[in-house]
Amino acid sequence: TINPSGPYCTSDNMDTLLSANNGGIWSGNGIVNSATGEFDPSLAGAGNHIITYVITGSCGDVQTTTITVYEGDASFSLPADSMCTNNNPITLFANQSGGIWSGNGIVNSATGVFDPGLAGPGSHLINYTLPPPCPDSQSQSIVVEQSVYAQINYVNPLCLNYGPIPLIGIPSGGIWTGNGITDTINGVFSPSTAGVGSHIITYTISGDCGDVTTTTIIVD
Repeated sequence: TINPSGPYCTSDNMDTLLSANNGGIWSGNGIVNSATGEFDPSLAGAGNHIITYVITGSCGDVQTTTITVYEGDASFSLPADSMCTNNNPITLFANQSGGIWSGNGIVNSATGVFDPGLAGPGSHLINYTLPPPCPDSQSQSIVVEQSVYAQINYVNPLCLNYGPIPLIGIPSGGIWTGNGITDTINGVFSPSTAGVGSHIITYTISGDCGDVTTTTIIVD
């Protein structure tokens, strides 16, 4: 007869299984010493494991029992890069399901949906907690950056002989491109360089959370 054992967690220390009579041989997944019946939950892994105990001899016996091992790993993964406030919500994934998500930006504690727009700019601590019988908790930080929304102030139609003018982009610090742009940093537009016609001007704010916008300048 094998004494009941478990359930165990994969993080538990090794345990020695017991039987009604000594001197038998133990076997099965997780058994690290067949003579003493030492059982290692982490070696066995999560699941139901059939353990056998054999007493040899003409009057011997064989008995089996099932030992259950539960996972207790609350580790989870986050996006490799920072997110932007205008990114769509994402679903976080953990190594083991069934836990509870919490933290700024978490909109569904069961599925782990994170909304960067709701969280806002900054570094946000995300927690994932597994309940008993094998409780565990892990925390990681996810970084959200403010999204940029580029704008260009409207420019009235210009005459061909009009002198160069500085364009205004919001926020500052972007790069200007397009026909007639003579200074990509300061956004200087020259009607005579552009020539008569409609000219598409592009203003680009670089960075992972940058933006691109365009405007049309007419030269007569």
